[in-house]
Amino acid sequence: MSGKAEPGTPGCRFLFTLHAFGIILCPFLPNDYNAEDPMRLSATLLSLVLAGAVFAAIPAGAKEAETEKKQAVKKQTKWQGKVLRISKDKSTMDIHGGPDPSVAQRTMSYDDSTQWTKLGKPGKQDEVVEGSFVIVLGHVDDNGVLHANRIDLRRPR
Repeated sequence: MSGKAEPGTPGCRFLFTLHAFGIILCPFLPNDYNAEDPMRLSATLLSLVLAGAVFAAIPAGAKEAETEKKQAVKKQTKWQGKVLRISKDKSTMDIHGGPDPSVAQRTMSYDDSTQWTKLGKPGKQDEVVEGSFVIVLGHVDDNGVLHANRIDLRRPR
């Protein structure tokens, strides 16, 4: 047998041999055999694998962005400072301080869902008076007012 396809024999599409099992799938080279064909096949398969990896990574990136947004929503703003004024009718307090090391005057609001604590243990709203030092956790709105989820009364500094 020569390396060319014999007349009357259909040409092989692949030149393939399994040496370990002694199987020869195409014992001769077809008439239209081109040495670049296997390279084109390899390049095509590599391109498909890389494209699949890119498409598989896109949803993972989107999920990461969603996770980061959820963490940003869960993260609360922390203000601390000395209470300047308490307006019970408006449910607001002005504190002198804010984020560390700011010394600006900040306005925060509270409502029925606000937790009141004293040194980390359950406390009462009436214990917070003007001049008290507090740590406030909550979310800041577009107007710069902190809506308190928790107000913790601390020892004066």
